[in-house]
Amino acid sequence: METRRYVERQNILDSIKKNAPYLNPALRQIADYVVENPERCTTLAINDLAAACGVAASTVTRFVREIGLKSYQELKITIAQALTTANHSQARPDERRVYEAITRADPVATIIEKVAFREAEALTESKCLLNVGQVERAVAVIAKADSLVFCCLGSSGIAAEEATWRFMQAGKKCLLFRDQASQLAAAALLSPEDAAIAISYSGRTEPVVEALRMARGRGAHTIAITSFEDSPLVKHADIALFTPAASPARDLDREAPASGQVDAKHREELGGRAGAESRALPQREVPRKPAGRALGTLTAQLFVVESLYASLMAGQGDAMASFIEETCASGERTGIGVPSAPGLLRRSVEAVMGA
Repeated sequence: METRRYVERQNILDSIKKNAPYLNPALRQIADYVVENPERCTTLAINDLAAACGVAASTVTRFVREIGLKSYQELKITIAQALTTANHSQARPDERRVYEAITRADPVATIIEKVAFREAEALTESKCLLNVGQVERAVAVIAKADSLVFCCLGSSGIAAEEATWRFMQAGKKCLLFRDQASQLAAAALLSPEDAAIAISYSGRTEPVVEALRMARGRGAHTIAITSFEDSPLVKHADIALFTPAASPARDLDREAPASGQVDAKHREELGGRAGAESRALPQREVPRKPAGRALGTLTAQLFVVESLYASLMAGQGDAMASFIEETCASGERTGIGVPSAPGLLRRSVEAVMGA
């Protein structure tokens, strides 16, 4: 039976509200919850929304299809877009956001405060989301791998460069190509003794997804760093490490607390997701072209990279100490020194080794 197309994408909340009376009781319960809690729905995993509505996850999937969307991820994106459009159209020209929560009317001092708050919030959210068991598994894979190949595109390459430098410091053979064809070629050459690490905020960047798929097909271990557990990238990952998914609606309407801390309710929601097993839900890919990298996204990716590197050093530090010392000594002899890695989260080699 062909899916009924209830939804007008630019006005999804009004469409859901208008058509709720025609849905069966279970689907109407979901519709009512979405209309009453649109901002919260942009951050909830499908199982969390199901629990909040007292229905099964499969019922949420049926609701999504009933209103004419292809996937739960598309529902969250469309709600966020609708909220953003509504808030933007109602604001005065000087109050309209030019970048997340930043407006044209904001003085530089306020902009600095907002950026600092969002970066600190990203770290707190990342800590809540990062699954310790998954990190331990990833560290074990990295420690045993003969070589590491990184797959990325665009600004996710900054985190990949940081990871490449970090793990090379630890004596691991690393490959990072910015060219998409080279990434695919490198993935095709991997073996079961190697590992591929893909970094993608959306988890829907086709070249990155394809590279990880090819690496897994060659028997290599695969690790994904992404923000969406139902993304295609996770489907091809043995281990998935999640970063916070930016919510345009939340960022637009939320003022930073004076203390610079994330509110307890939001932290509790994130903490509830941290223990969930990584999984991939079959779905068709939803085209998405974000206007720009969200505040805190790079910080979150670097936090994951730093956590992996520090954990690796804690467990393998003695075995890698001589390699790091030799690298540092060689740099000093040539006058080059040990180059500083890019990124916001760096420690010196001496600090990591406890010197």
